[in-house]
Amino acid sequence: MGMVGELVQGRADVGFAPLSVTSSRSKAIEFTASYQHVGARILVLKPTEVVDYMSFLKPFSARLWVLLFGTAIFVAFWVWMLDQVSPYGHRNTGSDADEKREMSFPSSLLNALMVIVGQDGEATKSWATRLVLLPYFFFVLIVLSSYTANLTAFLTVKRVAPSVASLDDIAKQKSTFGVISGSVVDTLIETAYPELLGTMKTFPNLDGALTALRTKETDAFIHTSTIVEYVANQAPCDTLQVGELFAPATWGIPLPKNGSAELRAAMEEALLYLVETSAYGRLYNKWFFDLSSCRADENSLDASTLDIPNLAR
Repeated sequence: MGMVGELVQGRADVGFAPLSVTSSRSKAIEFTASYQHVGARILVLKPTEVVDYMSFLKPFSARLWVLLFGTAIFVAFWVWMLDQVSPYGHRNTGSDADEKREMSFPSSLLNALMVIVGQDGEATKSWATRLVLLPYFFFVLIVLSSYTANLTAFLTVKRVAPSVASLDDIAKQKSTFGVISGSVVDTLIETAYPELLGTMKTFPNLDGALTALRTKETDAFIHTSTIVEYVANQAPCDTLQVGELFAPATWGIPLPKNGSAELRAAMEEALLYLVETSAYGRLYNKWFFDLSSCRADENSLDASTLDIPNLAR
């Protein structure tokens, strides 16, 4: 018969469960003052991360990489040529054999490539080669700044966003999703989102819905936000809560109609005390976050501390 049925039949004086206050339930039973604001939230499997050891090349397109190294070869060639013909070059100046050494093309190319990686190359002597290198240095400065900014963006975004992140995504992609039979979310989908009924699957309990999600029988699971948050923070840490909170509601403690007024007053007084003294908030944080089996950054799409594996992502 269920908890609500036991209260209606008078076989129970009070019920304790994460029960949302709804108009249909309020016709059969009573509720204390609300103690938790909730809503519906979507739970999905964490997307699989693919390690790419060439990801350091991603900030630039292939065409830009070709342009960069092509420019280095072009500048190296002209620096080498000008050094050969200039009377102020390496081969034409200096008082001893060491200072008169000739700058070869490989040496000039090495200097140009060293500038790209932010290192100082061998100094040129003639003003002609210096005038060629000045705009090249400015070009490399812009390129390095752009590369650093784009690389930071690639490393900061740790995780690929899941394909399902909202009800709109479910509708557009016709993704299958699970709900618990008879739950508030089940009723909500049937009344407010009938277009989603074709891809909705119902399960008798939470374990069945989560098993279907983990075996990829469904693409998402929609349930009360607090339950979704708790599941996402527990082992095996393979789920992720996504999207915005929708269908806001509240939780209250259910009581039978025309039940004990003294019991109702005592329970509401106790709830008020827990909320006012922040005892309820401390208990919530303890069981949902402090005792969590997962790191906080694993359950979001935000940036996290850089580690060795991040260098290959």
